[in-house]
Amino acid sequence: MANFAEASAFPHGTSRPQVLKNGDVVLVDCGCTVEGYNSDISRTIVFGAEPTARQLEIWNLEKEAQAAGYRAAKIGATLGDVDAAARKVITDAGFGPDYKLPGLPHRTGHGIGMDGHEWGNAVRGNTQILEPGMCFSIEPNISIVGEFGIRHEDCVYMTESGRFGFLSPVPRFLSHLLRKFPRTKLPGFRLQGWGFASRFPLKKLYLRRLIIPHFHESIPCFTGRIY
Repeated sequence: MANFAEASAFPHGTSRPQVLKNGDVVLVDCGCTVEGYNSDISRTIVFGAEPTARQLEIWNLEKEAQAAGYRAAKIGATLGDVDAAARKVITDAGFGPDYKLPGLPHRTGHGIGMDGHEWGNAVRGNTQILEPGMCFSIEPNISIVGEFGIRHEDCVYMTESGRFGFLSPVPRFLSHLLRKFPRTKLPGFRLQGWGFASRFPLKKLYLRRLIIPHFHESIPCFTGRIY
């Protein structure tokens, strides 16, 4: 799933055609299946231009909210605790409260394994205790309808000693991505519904890791590495 500009504020996308423009927020949510196991990842960038102060503010706030969710993911805590920790960061910044817009309008994460979405939602009221062997996403989403949305999504696996992150975390600053995703004068791509345009300059994609592939920052919207 890929959404541009105002459409990035819709957590589950839009069926309307989109045209990518320089300066747009681009939110991509994708994954793959390896030996029957699913991956899931979301990344958000600004395309073809320096981010505005507003875009940077919300990108960094989302980063803080996801980090709070990570810290709350401890053996013996609950999935509801993960949601509460991430949601508090967003609410304390003046969004919401609760599930209201602008803010975080849905769960912070979901279980994942043989199916892309399984039971084990990081959502308010879920008292399920985190135990070794559980795998779930942490992806608080900040949706500002009429402007844009930001989501960082990664999956974690619970072990006896705590959580294990499959991927390198989202870079600390959006500029770390932009240095490897330079400006372009190309008109961009046109999207219809869920599909990527055939003009996207993909080379051969090699999966690097079982269950959750390696994420390479030079193309910050695909699971895998571009060669």
